[in-house]
Amino acid sequence: MKYVHRTLVAAGLLGLLLSLFLPGSARAGDQSWQTTREYLNHMDQKYDPLKTEPGDVRRGTGFNAYQRYKWFIEKRLDPETGNVPEGARWNAFEQLQAMEAEYGTRSETWYSLGPVNVAGRCLAIETDPTDENTAYAGFASSGIWKTEDAGDTCSPG
Repeated sequence: MKYVHRTLVAAGLLGLLLSLFLPGSARAGDQSWQTTREYLNHMDQKYDPLKTEPGDVRRGTGFNAYQRYKWFIEKRLDPETGNVPEGARWNAFEQLQAMEAEYGTRSETWYSLGPVNVAGRCLAIETDPTDENTAYAGFASSGIWKTEDAGDTCSPG
């Protein structure tokens, strides 16, 4: 549960930092954009030449970080104003608090199975359609692993 909490805290801090540096109606100043939508259009024009170039020329330009931000924020923009609705983060926090009050805290339903000292990227998980106890997982650093007992033990597959 510590990891879920840390992730939520990290996401909140990222959102706070982004809100300090990205425009909105209160931060437009003398820039050519007045809304977050206009800012995204401005940045799209800036990065447009990099979209057709191979990946190495993008390194260090902020292109990938911008693409992640754009993917995240576009879903949250109000179509009429072009900005994230005022109070959206606070409303989401209040909804989370209400859900925890009604259903219990996340720590009561989610917990870490461990190990806590190993990190790795799981790229794919696939279950056997004929046997619910058999599954395969592909990792970036250690290849494919297989379980035949619903995850109690795993071995290189």
